[in-house]
Amino acid sequence: LIIGMLLFLFACGKTEEKVLDLNEVIPQAEKDYDEVEENETRIDDSFERLFVASYPDVVKVDEIQKRLFPDRFGTDTSYHFELITANDSLTYHKWVYSDSLKTVNAFYNWIDCFGSNCRSFFVGAEQNMHPESMLLAVNDSCMIYVFGAKVDHDQWLKFFEENGYKRDWYYFVEQRISGRAKWYHFKNNERIKYLK
Repeated sequence: LIIGMLLFLFACGKTEEKVLDLNEVIPQAEKDYDEVEENETRIDDSFERLFVASYPDVVKVDEIQKRLFPDRFGTDTSYHFELITANDSLTYHKWVYSDSLKTVNAFYNWIDCFGSNCRSFFVGAEQNMHPESMLLAVNDSCMIYVFGAKVDHDQWLKFFEENGYKRDWYYFVEQRISGRAKWYHFKNNERIKYLK
């Protein structure tokens, strides 16, 4: 009987409970996506002169801190600028990746969750992707995204060529303000409408 009482007391005795912190169990991301990384290029005078000389409407170039979905995919370098003209401003984003697999992976993931409302688009779909006019160019190592009230697609294509880009874009998406996106690719330096 005494042994039974002792067992009962020890079994019902108060044990110290250890409370686990969820952060100890679940790994946390160590990257702060709002911080500017070392591999992101800050604006310099030569970059601003390049834009102003190649795109005469631009009178000022400001670096912007807002990051977009493709920044999550391990860029080698990224550029984020606001190009200010006399009448308007354009937003310019460029992501450079180490290889075509990373570039295409970032692009497909991005169009699967595009814009602030995370809408999904299919390659070649002629839908309104952005409320403003825009241009989205993808080649084997970079993506360039420009949007604003008025984006001159031909002038940007000329700007790309004058600054070392060949006409080898896998995807070249143009959209006028409130219009539908038109998808192209390039073959033998010729812009060809993308067929679904």
